[in-house]
Amino acid sequence: MKKIQLIKLISAIEKEGFAVFAPVEEKGRVMVRPLHDARQYTFVEKLPYYSYKAFFFAPREVLFEYEKGEMREYKTEYPKIALVGVRKIDLKAIAFYDEVFKKDAYYQRRRKNILVVGHEVEGMESGSFLDQYERDTLEDLPFDVFLQQGKKDVEVFVQSPLGEKFARKAGERKPKMIQHSGARKNDPESTMLKSAVDKTKFSDKMWEDLGALCIECGQCTISCPTCYCFAMIEEPLLGEQKGQRVRAWDACYYSEFSRVTGEHRFQDTVAKRIHFWYTHKFSRDPAHHKMIGCIGCERCTHSCPVDINIRKVLASAVAGGASYSNTQQESYPLKSSQS
Repeated sequence: MKKIQLIKLISAIEKEGFAVFAPVEEKGRVMVRPLHDARQYTFVEKLPYYSYKAFFFAPREVLFEYEKGEMREYKTEYPKIALVGVRKIDLKAIAFYDEVFKKDAYYQRRRKNILVVGHEVEGMESGSFLDQYERDTLEDLPFDVFLQQGKKDVEVFVQSPLGEKFARKAGERKPKMIQHSGARKNDPESTMLKSAVDKTKFSDKMWEDLGALCIECGQCTISCPTCYCFAMIEEPLLGEQKGQRVRAWDACYYSEFSRVTGEHRFQDTVAKRIHFWYTHKFSRDPAHHKMIGCIGCERCTHSCPVDINIRKVLASAVAGGASYSNTQQESYPLKSSQS
């Protein structure tokens, strides 16, 4: 595929009524913005500062309405959206969400209207600190069209009939069809990290050290592409006997998250909340979904105002949970521990 064909691909997607979004660099920070002119698209190597999560899992969504004891479906219009230029590492996050929300009707309705065009440069590093093994082939990752950019040309892969349709409209006579086999599960890295985090105890000093550093801002959970905690909120219209039930993003770092009737909070300290977050991602998610709840993008590290570093936290867990410090080494000895 040549540059002119790439422009035709994006133009064909636009003509089908899709609102096209792509990463663009703005003052040193990459953001996902509407693409109004296909000719302006260019591959951006740096990951977007914010993930694509909000396109798949709405920050706020009305689930249903009720009035005088009767419940009725809230009709939401799900716009047709095309995400162009998605790196492999963020495709892993989409694979994770497809697994977590595979039985969620609201997610599935929104997901059906999202077209994904992946883009990667051959030989470029993944951008994930977790990539210690050969992993995540195109068969593992969800997309409609995937562009593999080489030195002279762009190789085109498709995974859906719609993706093939757009590739052919762009002049690609024989796009390579990839059969999606589902997200890779139970890989050695996930197993090793689950084992390391499972062995740590809440009483280990590392959690106390992290609790002393954390200021509970929740930026890590908002920026994380795989955090999916939410709150159910009742919004009644007082005096009118009607209202709505809303699902909204929430974060287990907030003190209200674990509050129940009687004002009891199960996670009543910062240390407990941090322990809960890490065990959720690296222990419970692998147990429930056979995948760790982390793609290794380090958005949590980059957004943290007190410099808590996920690499260093995992290094502390692998080392036995004795302590945590922002000045300790970042890596964990994954390869040597598996040999």
